[in-house]
Amino acid sequence: MRAVRRLRDALHQADFVVLSTEPGPIEMRYADLEIPARYGILQTVGDTVGPGGLLRALRSIEVYDQFAQLIAEYCPRAWVINYTNPMTLCTAALQTGAADLKVFGCCHAVFETQAQLAGLVGKWFEVPGPPRHEIKVDVTGLNHFTWITAASWRGHDLLRILRDEIAMPGFFRSRANEARAAVRAEHWFKSPGLVGYDFFRRFGALGAAPDRHLVEFVPWYLTSEAELHRWGVVATPYAWRRRRVAAADFPVAHYAARGAGPE
Repeated sequence: MRAVRRLRDALHQADFVVLSTEPGPIEMRYADLEIPARYGILQTVGDTVGPGGLLRALRSIEVYDQFAQLIAEYCPRAWVINYTNPMTLCTAALQTGAADLKVFGCCHAVFETQAQLAGLVGKWFEVPGPPRHEIKVDVTGLNHFTWITAASWRGHDLLRILRDEIAMPGFFRSRANEARAAVRAEHWFKSPGLVGYDFFRRFGALGAAPDRHLVEFVPWYLTSEAELHRWGVVATPYAWRRRRVAAADFPVAHYAARGAGPE
């Protein structure tokens, strides 16, 4: 493995291209998150929908159009895998920029839901939790509004068993205390998965993305921070994101100062 200064050097005759970027410096997240918050718009992530998702898309689409042109020139037969959010729009921008590219978007969210179901299999069947690839799922939706409409393990219908599980008394009890503890510990990415299960209860399909993403697509979880915490979900604050980048082992400013870009 080696690093290169110019994207075209990395792309030359590549078989696979994996794109995972942060569009713009982290300070741009201020407009994504803090300004909407002044007007009562609560965002848990702000990278896919809502004001944050829209602004990230505006920062990304032009860059992804340039990526598409360069990939078409230097490795037109490569498989292009995009992980950058908003994933759906960035992937669409690649295909719009060069229609013949072999492009798909990918996200770890479905894999995590498979792993979650594998853990439940271990409990339900009193066996060691199987590897996630043994959980067979039917998936639909758009990132990060993803749904599992069928799930099985060795022929067992897991959603049928899950329906009985979530019907147990107290399953949907408030997780506000857990959420407040997560805020104190700065554990921004953990949640009990209640929102995905609530989707299943309401709509008959399991939410297959982290709760912090799912809540941004519907209005009733984000009416207040207290309501969000009731589901065990916390918002990732802009201030923490900025501190995280500032404390990173590699200084992002170093690359910005070099003028690194698609060229």
